[in-house]
Amino acid sequence: MNWRILLFFPAIALGIGLFLWQTREQPEDVVEARQTAPVAVRVVTVAAAQVSTAVSGFGRVEPQRTWEAVSQVDGRIVDVLAGLAEGVIVPEGTE
Repeated sequence: MNWRILLFFPAIALGIGLFLWQTREQPEDVVEARQTAPVAVRVVTVAAAQVSTAVSGFGRVEPQRTWEAVSQVDGRIVDVLAGLAEGVIVPEGTE
């Protein structure tokens, strides 16, 4: 029999013992003392103001997600919308 396997049992028992010790219930007086302890706070009145943000950076920018539309319509392209290009947003209801 391999005796090295038996060396894991004390480590497992120690781990279970530490887990039980950490998760034990505390006396109620300690729990109540923590809940009723006063906390010092400072209150500041702040006036509303508009804030403009600007971001600048260097490097290559790539979108997190992309989507490619593939039509499943047979036929030929007869007419193309004026101003249609890659990245242009087409308004709702456009034919």
